Amino acid sequence: MRKLLLGWLFSALTVSPAALAVTIFYDLEQDTDGTWRYIYTVINDSGTEFDGFTIYFDPDETAGVDIADTPQDWDGLVLLLDPELPAAAAVDWLNFGAPLVLGDSVGGFVASFTWLGDVLPSDRFFDMQQFFELYTLSFGPGCDAFLGCFDIVYEGVTVPEPGTLALLSALLLALALQRRRSQSTPRRTALS
Repeated sequence: MRKLLLGWLFSALTVSPAALAVTIFYDLEQDTDGTWRYIYTVINDSGTEFDGFTIYFDPDETAGVDIADTPQDWDGLVLLLDPELPAAAAVDWLNFGAPLVLGDSVGGFVASFTWLGDVLPSDRFFDMQQFFELYTLSFGPGCDAFLGCFDIVYEGVTVPEPGTLALLSALLLALALQRRRSQSTPRRTALS
């Protein structure tokens, strides 16, 4: 039973992100001036086509959201949202190059912000869009006055870089092996 449980835990921590349609990994850094930065890498795990994605920032935890860097062939835009919504701001990146096909990845999306929360910044909600009319003035469901018309093709939550998950998995495996080794060591009994 323990082997089954450990095997399930190991596979959940190391394999599960690949089952998603799109995975967005992040690294988190803090500059010397106290500004935080998310550095995102997008991986297309299933071949779902998308032209852009938006990452949302909570108004109770963040301020001064900005785009610090954008990969080639992509364009970034900071969206300031209605205070009544659950996100104060969002960063939006749009791809003007070749679409990401199954297994492709692109990194270098950097969003900077001031952190107002009590604990360290963590995962962010995101959605992926597929545009069918760029830069139009049409309005309606799935349309934006600036970007045009689009469908949301996937929604998810960003996850820490795989190195963090692999380290956690290795630690859990090492602890399990150490415990098993100590339990299987024969005990010496005193002869009477």
